[in-house]
Amino acid sequence: MNKIEAAVKKEQEASWENRVWEGINFDEGQFNYEVFKREGFSIKDIIKKKGVAVEVAGPTEKGFWFHDFSKKGSEITSFNLAERKKILTSNLYPGTPIFSEGSFDYWGKTDFIADARAMPVKEGGVDLVYCSSIASIQKSGLRKIIGARPEDVPLVEKNRLVSKFSSNEAADKHKLREQVIDESWNILRPGGILIWRSGNVHDVGFAIRRGFVLLQREQGNVKAVHGGEPWQNVIFLKPEFK
Repeated sequence: MNKIEAAVKKEQEASWENRVWEGINFDEGQFNYEVFKREGFSIKDIIKKKGVAVEVAGPTEKGFWFHDFSKKGSEITSFNLAERKKILTSNLYPGTPIFSEGSFDYWGKTDFIADARAMPVKEGGVDLVYCSSIASIQKSGLRKIIGARPEDVPLVEKNRLVSKFSSNEAADKHKLREQVIDESWNILRPGGILIWRSGNVHDVGFAIRRGFVLLQREQGNVKAVHGGEPWQNVIFLKPEFK
């Protein structure tokens, strides 16, 4: 991706939303997408990429789906960027918390317990980081976790959540996402990839200011909903130049 890195040096940070890249709009069932990708980049570059892969705040039930297209036609192809890769999945819990009426459970199983903001991974030790739907747990969910059985949630974690609940730290979503992006930068080696799903525009701007290079951005909306902020599915590169 040397040509891409060379092009980045000429770009103005503040203009990332207005860059004229290859782009396509399309509908997929109930969703509407706008997909923009940097010239010279292909999803297949990520599919072929080898190395150590880690998912933070997982596991993600439906994978990490992105779309690809070419200049030659309007055909859209969907790819799961987590498919056929050995990914070490982490979370603060044994799985992804699921909150249902009157109960608390987990979906899936993690490989290790870790905070996405302070990963037990050496600096520059990872080639790919996957992250989806980073958000603070709502107060109703916090109540369920705090009231969960000791075998489901350790006491030390309950005490931490009680502190967050009383200080309203859980509402600071921008700060949480920034800290996860920061830590992703720390554990990725130069040339590494951050695959960021179900984020927002603030996340994209922060990651670029942090030093990440934007390779592809997919902006999605639910067609039946008007006025909501579109979600951002993004592929970032940690460049090799300083």
